[in-house]
Amino acid sequence: MTFAPGRLRLKHVWALAAVVATLPANACTPTAIVDLGWTIQSGAWMLERGSVLVEDPFTWAPRATGVVDQQWLAQVLFATWYRAGGFPLVIGATALAASAAYALILAAGLARGAGWRTAAALTVAAYLLGATNLGARAQTLAYPLLGLVLLAAALRRRGSMGRVGRWAWRALPLLFALWANLHGSYPLGLLVLLAEALGRSLEQRSARAERDRWLHLGSCVLATLVTPFGLGGWAYLAGIGGNPIIRNLVAEWAPPPVGSYSGALLYLSLAVVASRALSRRRPLATADWITLASFGALALLSSRAVAWWGLAATPVVASLLATPGALPRAPERREMAGVNWAIAMVLLGLAALSLPWTKSMNPLLPANLRGFIRPETPTALAEALSAMDSRAIFNESTWGGYIDFALWPKQRAFVDGRIELYPQAVWDDYVALTYPVAGWQSIADRYRFDALVLDRRLTPELMQAAAASLAWRPVYEDERGIIFQRVSP
Repeated sequence: MTFAPGRLRLKHVWALAAVVATLPANACTPTAIVDLGWTIQSGAWMLERGSVLVEDPFTWAPRATGVVDQQWLAQVLFATWYRAGGFPLVIGATALAASAAYALILAAGLARGAGWRTAAALTVAAYLLGATNLGARAQTLAYPLLGLVLLAAALRRRGSMGRVGRWAWRALPLLFALWANLHGSYPLGLLVLLAEALGRSLEQRSARAERDRWLHLGSCVLATLVTPFGLGGWAYLAGIGGNPIIRNLVAEWAPPPVGSYSGALLYLSLAVVASRALSRRRPLATADWITLASFGALALLSSRAVAWWGLAATPVVASLLATPGALPRAPERREMAGVNWAIAMVLLGLAALSLPWTKSMNPLLPANLRGFIRPETPTALAEALSAMDSRAIFNESTWGGYIDFALWPKQRAFVDGRIELYPQAVWDDYVALTYPVAGWQSIADRYRFDALVLDRRLTPELMQAAAASLAWRPVYEDERGIIFQRVSP
């Protein structure tokens, strides 16, 4: 795993190429505002008031109880980036965070004994598994934190941690304190440490060493309580995990379909990893089996966990493909250092041209990728809505984040993408309106909606029902959606 500055070998170039490959798609692709809108607004609200957001001010539907702003620190970061550099900085920062995660995974693969090329190939495979879930959102900022946990565990497993490795291991409680304020995925990092401690205990290793592992795990668990919410953060996560509304309404929380991109890669990777692990002559460590089984099960239950599976499985697969130390090392070929450096510079140049600030200079970039927000964002529709005096707006939920971002505080969305923020009754009414049943108008009357902001693609049934109703009249429409206003009696 050593790398001497000035001696850039081809194997190092392979590693660089793998990490660089994870950057362009994330850095070039315009961002969605589904979650980003309320994320930036929440952070801006906290920066202006100097306190953690307790009650959501951006939407007006009735609220559920027991909801906490778990990812408040990520919201502050996104708002700070947006203030400092707009969407380019927001996109660039999250893209670099994702690439940092895969660089750490590559290092963990090397620490588990894989060669440079093997580790590079596994890194690309992990990236492909998570490629659809690396957008500008709080979860992306948590990926490098899992990468740090996996790297620290891999270095400790190797037995020769060195000063940096020992420091990293001891600093993990601080990392978990940060993680618990950044995003609610920190139990996944604890799961890695639990697998290590439980696996070693089941294998009956040194009692003192295993006691230290359990104490270390305990300190990391306690560190997750260092948030504005204490135990409330764990209660909130338990509610999220068991919330049937989320699983029924949000596709990324449902099991990945076999025919989808993520589903196909997931099932293929599970089959390949299981086959390799079961055919190995030397038994796989118990901790590795626990890691594979737990993260694999999570990925089977939820599409959003496929990216986590790719990250967590990489060091384990690296150990499966590691060359036994007893085998003689093949003599290294003489290489032309200048050529290696030239290739590295080209790779870094391509990475630089993919960044939001420079992508306009890339002649190969398609026109639809040159902007910073996705073309389907209802910008014109929101501008038209802002010119109206409507206050009780019904909106398609995925547009709520952009309404939060563009129109608050003058106008508020009914709901946005934070499914857990609203009780079951609100979502029952939302579904009854989106797919109109008899009496849908009475629901609209009960909430006193004075405007319907509808997506042509996602709410065609309600569009037809509103168009046929004498209570509503269209006042604006474009290729993305239509706004109906209530007709005064």
